[in-house]
Amino acid sequence: MLNRRRFLTAAATAPFLRPARAAGDAPDFATRDAARAWRAAGGRLSRDEYLALGRKMAPTFDRSDGDDAADGGRAEVWEYFLRYEAWKAAYGAYDVMDAAAAIFAVIRDVGYPGPRIDEVYVDEVQDFTQAELRLFLACCADPNAVFLTGDTCQTIARGVGFRFDDITTMFFHLREAQAARLKAEGRTLAEGDCVQVPEVNKLSTNYRTHNGILGAA
Repeated sequence: MLNRRRFLTAAATAPFLRPARAAGDAPDFATRDAARAWRAAGGRLSRDEYLALGRKMAPTFDRSDGDDAADGGRAEVWEYFLRYEAWKAAYGAYDVMDAAAAIFAVIRDVGYPGPRIDEVYVDEVQDFTQAELRLFLACCADPNAVFLTGDTCQTIARGVGFRFDDITTMFFHLREAQAARLKAEGRTLAEGDCVQVPEVNKLSTNYRTHNGILGAA
């Protein structure tokens, strides 16, 4: 059972993670933020999986950025992550990623126990971790009724490496899991009732700021 009195906020963990966060990549988020980590053993990416992440998924520590180390510094980030996990265990604490993983585990095992949610609308989506976004999909009765909007140029949350491509990948994996489950049960669904991989629509017209402000900027 997660203990609310020992929940760690970003402010509480900042001193411990400062060496990694100085470059914009907290080790805990770097290894467990991806929703696919929940499908892996232990609920997190392995060291090899983390080191093998592509540049777009984890650009802060890039293997091809000219760093002296072949891994671009990711091996050091992994060591910070292990130290952070050990520190949490010794302190008897948990963070937002632990909370998200615990909630997802309950939903996966017994289903969503709350009131029915038919639609979900999320603004400023760039400030949510993949884990948090995956929970929205798990709680909504119809994942196709989840509407997400945001601006990657306005990210303010630390340790969140947001990309809209990661959201489409999340829907793709959800669709694949649904197809495998239906096949195992000997059932089929009409294409319209299946999980759809959404199209990302980019707004090219600014309706919020007039030309005078844009000119001054």
